[in-house]
Amino acid sequence: MNKPPRRILLLTDVFPCDSYSGALMSGQLCRFLLEIKQQLFCACVRNPAIKDQTDDYLINQIPCINFIKPSENTSDDKAEFDEKIEIISQQIVDYIRDKEIDTVWCPLQGEALLKIYSFIQKNVKNIKFVTQIWDPFEWVIHDLGYSEDAKKSLLKIFDVVMKKS
Repeated sequence: MNKPPRRILLLTDVFPCDSYSGALMSGQLCRFLLEIKQQLFCACVRNPAIKDQTDDYLINQIPCINFIKPSENTSDDKAEFDEKIEIISQQIVDYIRDKEIDTVWCPLQGEALLKIYSFIQKNVKNIKFVTQIWDPFEWVIHDLGYSEDAKKSLLKIFDVVMKKS
């Protein structure tokens, strides 16, 4: 008896491409998943400054919704950041429900994806969460200059997200 294909949402900040190492690896994994007849979808929360060289084959095979990633700069207005994250998160939850996604796959990096992924985990039940970590999360928050309180808060969210993965 054949299993129906999984309906997998790739939640990422860089669409699979040849421009960045993580996106290159994601592209290879996407090709493999398509080859074994899984259904892929993408929610890409892009930093507008990122210039990728998108693969035409993957663009044509993977329906994608795109969002502009709010700045993770620690000097920016955090209330505005969190409001934008919540709006994006809810739109992704609606997309997951509309497309009947059964698995969310996230190469997790940075505060924006962490908070979106956490929101999805809290608001969508009975699906799998597959989390990939390319770089230790502590590096990312250290490099962005978060305060000790902010680091502790983000690491607490990270721990919860990983336990649900």
